[in-house]
Amino acid sequence: MATTLFKIVFEGQLRNGVELQTAKFNLAQLFKSEVSAVEKLFNGNPVALKRGLSQGDAQVYLNALNDAGVEARIE
Repeated sequence: MATTLFKIVFEGQLRNGVELQTAKFNLAQLFKSEVSAVEKLFNGNPVALKRGLSQGDAQVYLNALNDAGVEARIE
C-alpha cells in the first residue's frame, strides 16, 4: 500500500493584516536564516518549501507558516 505524501507550497502571499517586512522577519526566524535569504520567496512564483510530508506533518508546517503571517497550501 502506497503512502500519500504531501508538500507545502508558498507563492509569496501574506495573511490579512500582516506587513511584508513582518512576514519576512517571521519566516527568517522560522527557517533559522537571514531575512535576505527568505526575500526570494516573495516573488509570486510557487515554491515548494517542504516535500515528502505526511498529512499531519504538512498541517503542522502549514500552521507554523500561517502563524508567521503568510498563506501557503498543502498539495
